Amino acid sequence: MKRNIAFIILFITIHSSCYSQQNPNWSSFYENGFIWNPALTAKHNSWELSLTQHQQWAGFDDAPRYSTVAFQMPFINRRGHNRASIGVFLESDKVGPYSILGAAITYSYKFELNLLGNKNDALSIGVLAKGQSQKYDVTTLTSFDGTASGFDVQDSPHKLAPKIGIGMFYISKSDVYNTYENYFYFGISAGQFINNNFSFNNNDALESNTSASANFGFRRYLAKSDYFIEPGVLLVYSKDNSVNTMVNVKIEHQLKYWVAMGAVTNGEVFMQTGLILDEDSFLSSMLNSGKIRLGVKASYQLSSSSRLGPLGYEFYLAYVYELDK
Repeated sequence: MKRNIAFIILFITIHSSCYSQQNPNWSSFYENGFIWNPALTAKHNSWELSLTQHQQWAGFDDAPRYSTVAFQMPFINRRGHNRASIGVFLESDKVGPYSILGAAITYSYKFELNLLGNKNDALSIGVLAKGQSQKYDVTTLTSFDGTASGFDVQDSPHKLAPKIGIGMFYISKSDVYNTYENYFYFGISAGQFINNNFSFNNNDALESNTSASANFGFRRYLAKSDYFIEPGVLLVYSKDNSVNTMVNVKIEHQLKYWVAMGAVTNGEVFMQTGLILDEDSFLSSMLNSGKIRLGVKASYQLSSSSRLGPLGYEFYLAYVYELDK
């Protein structure tokens, strides 16, 4: 018997009127944080081209999948400061018969605050504008035995929907000064100010409402070495009063590799590891003074009995080019 997510969604669709909101899935690959908080766009003095692929509940048919292609670029002024940044990304989000294709652009601008006596700090304000196409495709629905569902569920046309988001991010050491320096940071963001009701099967609907997030953490270098430890906390709130909290810690040798682990209040636990390939690696002839960051994450969903549930995974690949300070 197949484990089929789409069949479960179909059963709920037929027997009830759905009110649903999918919480934002903040990747533990923090480099792509600008997708959820636009103030994090190119938060360091480097431009980055990245790809991510996220899969939940591996082994289940039609399980959630999320993919992105993203680009971030800072604008450096004469003093070597990153005052403004832009970012663009494409995303694909699919859960059973429901799918989203989106494209977005972000912009952030930095100010010096001298907050709490930090003379080299920075406050970023960011905005995000996104357009997305939603689709409910009944042709993907199959029953547990792999046959056609046989239920009278109507397909839906594509629906185009806008999205607007804003964010703020504070870091106690700006990009010019934070290399090998300890610092702390915090940020908040809010999105989906335009309610988008997506109707399908005549009377059923999915509703997307305002969500908000907050994150904070710090980075501490170990005896002025290339190693640092970075604990962090993320809180995500949605209008239906659900709150998810993610706690994670990362240890990185910023020239070679990193490892991380964490847990989420929805029952997810995860581990992450990655390699950093620079001009001293076997790819030196291809990198043009840039770096490749290659990461993989494995996650498990704990059941009510505290046993490990379905495996999830995520891949991250990025080319990063650091601008002169």
